[in-house]
Parts: sequence; C-alpha cells; structure tokens
Amino acid sequence: VNRTGTWTLRVNVNGQPIAVTYSPTVLPGAEAPAKCNVTGPGLTSAEAGKPQTFTIQAIDQWGNLRTTENSGATFTVTYSPSQLAATPSIAYIGSGKYEAVYTPKFAQTHTITIKQGTTSVAQSPYTGVSVSTGPVSSRSLVGGIPTSSRVVGDGQMFTIVSRDQFDNVRTGGGDANEFFVSARNGAFDGTVLSITHATGGNY
Repeated sequence: VNRTGTWTLRVNVNGQPIAVTYSPTVLPGAEAPAKCNVTGPGLTSAEAGKPQTFTIQAIDQWGNLRTTENSGATFTVTYSPSQLAATPSIAYIGSGKYEAVYTPKFAQTHTITIKQGTTSVAQSPYTGVSVSTGPVSSRSLVGGIPTSSRVVGDGQMFTIVSRDQFDNVRTGGGDANEFFVSARNGAFDGTVLSITHATGGNY
C-alpha cells in the first residue's frame, strides 16, 4: 500500500470470508527531499530590507503529503552571498509545512539553497533577485547644482540619484512623484521645478 488513509482488509479461505475484518490506517512515510514542494514569492523575488517568505511542504516518496513534523533530518535554508542577508530562519507551521524567512540587505542576484540533511530539496538551489525598497531622502544624492552665477531665464539642470535605506540605487524609474524640488529667493513663491526620469535611478 503506497497511499495514506484507512483501508479495509478481508481474508478469504476457500472462497469464504473469515469473520475478522481489519481496518488499518496507513500514514505517510518519511520525507523524500526530491518530492517535497517549495512555493512562495520569496524564492525568486525579494525587496531589500523586508522579510521574505516561502513554504516547504514535506512529501514522502509515494507523493503523500506529510501531516506531522518531519521524522528525519531537519530542513535547512542558506542564502548566498551569506553576508548580504540576515541568516534565514525556518519553523514548522503545522500540517507537514515549514515556513522559511530571510531578509536581504541589498539589491542583487542571490541563491537560496534548501536541504534536508545533505540532500537538496525539490528544485534547490533557487536563483532570485532582490530589488531596492522605496527612495529615502537621506540616502539619495544630488549632483550638478550650479554654484556660479546664472542668467535669469536660462534653464538649469541637476541630477537626483534615488537610493533606498541600504544605499541601493533605485532602478524602476517611478520615483519622480516622491521628490519635491522648489526654487526660492527668500520666502517660497510657489515655484516648483519639474522632475523627469533619465535612466536607472537618475532624475
């Protein structure tokens, strides 16, 4: 029997059933790392500075979902490059499932490796990309502001480099509305300068 559930067994002797009927309950076997299922957005995409999660469903060699905590070696999760993220944690959350949590520190390509003992789980390792969080004014940069005299009416340009709290340069190009640039001579006269996206995190 390779499927879980309650089965009914009857024994016949010379075509006649024996009075005793057995109804054993078949439980899932030990985890088979290659059969386990791993799901969640944190496997392939992440946002720097924010906890990312994914779930491991333990499954035995016959494809039966385990409903209790693993019976063999524990699952482990590693993030590479290791120095660029908080150490991943993993916890049993019931019904044969485990939740892994990690927090990347930088926008970068990363690799997540999941093992049970020394055996890789499912399609591990997984390659993903961490993107930067929203712009932070104290980490963003401004360059090219004119310091010498200029003629009234002449257009002037300077650059804003949008960066997140970890100094990652933003690349989405959607931060123009997050910045407010005004010109004043004494009291603010209501003049607001226009901001356009140039390339990458530059405006």
